[in-house]
Amino acid sequence: LRGNARRMIRFTLLLCSTLCSVGRGSEPPPSPGASTAPPPIDRVVAVINGRMLTLSELKLDSRIAYLQRGAKDAAFAPLDDPSLRSALKWVIAERLASEEAERLRTFVPTEADLEQALASFKEKFLVAGAFSLFLKSNDADEQELLAILFRSLRAQKYLDSKVHSRGPLTTRRVSDLVKAEIANLENSADIRLIAPFAR
Repeated sequence: LRGNARRMIRFTLLLCSTLCSVGRGSEPPPSPGASTAPPPIDRVVAVINGRMLTLSELKLDSRIAYLQRGAKDAAFAPLDDPSLRSALKWVIAERLASEEAERLRTFVPTEADLEQALASFKEKFLVAGAFSLFLKSNDADEQELLAILFRSLRAQKYLDSKVHSRGPLTTRRVSDLVKAEIANLENSADIRLIAPFAR
């Protein structure tokens, strides 16, 4: 059940907030030499316990999460407002879980955990140069990606501990416990939604 519980936690983190799927068409990555319009000025989407979450951060977090869960076109497909609104709920839940783990000074991913997560993520890009292009198109670097993977792993470890502290459980019970813990974290947090699509 432990392996099933871990998978259920990841599934619940993404889907308990009713995440919308991104484009399922065959969206090719833009060519490195293609001209692009100047990027829009970044804006704050939400403030979570005093920490600002910008639109560019939300988009990057969302694309990484979708890619990890098999949405192959998420790297470069457009993210519309409904997709961002749904993804925001998951991003907030993950950040709150990671912050709680940080507050408790525990559930720290190991270097091996990070190396495995990074290698697994890179495998999502089957075309040569696509991984580098993904980072460039999101104005990010590998260190920023590692920080996001670190936060995601820490949140998973924290929620995993909440589930397995109860002993053997059914899949339904695992889902209910994860949702309840996320609700508790949200109820005790100071969350301000600023972007129009987030409300």
